[in-house]
Amino acid sequence: MAPLTAAQIAAHYISLHNDVITHSNKWQGSAMLGNGSFGVVAAFVRVNAHDSIRERVAIKDTKLSPAEFAAEKAWTGHPVPAGGQPILWEVGAMRALGDTDCQNLVKLLGWNVFPGRHFYRLEMEYCPHGDLFHGPWRHYRNAGEPIPEPAVWAVLWGLVAACVVLEQGDEHEPVDGWEPVVHRDFKLDNVFLGDFLDPVDDPDTPFPTYPVPKLGDFGFALQLDDADTAIRDPTTSGTPAYAAPEQMQGQNRWLLTTKTNVFGIGIVVLALMTRKQGDAPMSLAAWRKRGVQIPASAKVYSAELRNIVKRCLYKTALKRPSVLELRTLIEEHCCGPDDKASGLHHVFPSQRVRHRTGNFELLGLPADAYAIGAQFVQQ
Repeated sequence: MAPLTAAQIAAHYISLHNDVITHSNKWQGSAMLGNGSFGVVAAFVRVNAHDSIRERVAIKDTKLSPAEFAAEKAWTGHPVPAGGQPILWEVGAMRALGDTDCQNLVKLLGWNVFPGRHFYRLEMEYCPHGDLFHGPWRHYRNAGEPIPEPAVWAVLWGLVAACVVLEQGDEHEPVDGWEPVVHRDFKLDNVFLGDFLDPVDDPDTPFPTYPVPKLGDFGFALQLDDADTAIRDPTTSGTPAYAAPEQMQGQNRWLLTTKTNVFGIGIVVLALMTRKQGDAPMSLAAWRKRGVQIPASAKVYSAELRNIVKRCLYKTALKRPSVLELRTLIEEHCCGPDDKASGLHHVFPSQRVRHRTGNFELLGLPADAYAIGAQFVQQ
């Protein structure tokens, strides 16, 4: 679908704002956060008598054509939709994942589907520091400087934690009846940055000196029967320069599996290391000629990190590690004598503020424009 024009974006936002404010007794103001080919997302806030923000959410409207709406209504997986009828892919995936307690997934708080108008609305947690692309990645690209290696490990750790849940429904033990989720649209824009976790409430959180990375935007997500299932990708999916070979239109050689998520992890982390927007071949013909290369510029990072990313990006999925194997690999290099994350995987609560600055600080984070307690002015 062609990108929305400025006039279309403005019209979508005004419609979303008016609809939510008119029909909700809770939300009292909004501000545009972003847009894509299918709609817009805005922050909505609840304020007190002094216009100080008490609560905030992100609400996204997705508008589809009648044919797209019918095709998207194909989710039948765990948990089974009420009445057994298929629901929209993104709603189904986020609803299933909402039953987990994984902090590395954007939480779904509510949803509405409007079949007659061919659109749906998602109410999600608000991520105060935006996404990787518009924040840190763009800052370091413009500065011509490498992103600190511990910050890259932190994103890698968070994406692996998210994908363990996508595969088995829980970070620790497989959930009975769970049908694995394949995201199919890993990119910098879809990795959001939550808050810094409180050192008292979350004393053991990994990489506490960085905002929590959260995988979001499940518009292309689909489910598999089980972790061993391999299928042809039923639709064209993903973003050029980020998509795995098994996502290429017209190919019949490579199969979609849970290791498609592993490729997605690798391509996002490689983008952080190279400060380039994805580096995967963009066509089936290009994939047949080459795979993804780790450029010489990435040698500023440890050989261990480069090797893990290289393994994630193998053209043949069978050669990639499983997400559980990947978790073991990164655990090996985030603690003890082989630690390549400069000791920042675990930081005592008393030391967290000190370690948020200095050589390993992650720069380019946008300020929390709608912080709890801040004054809200409707634009």
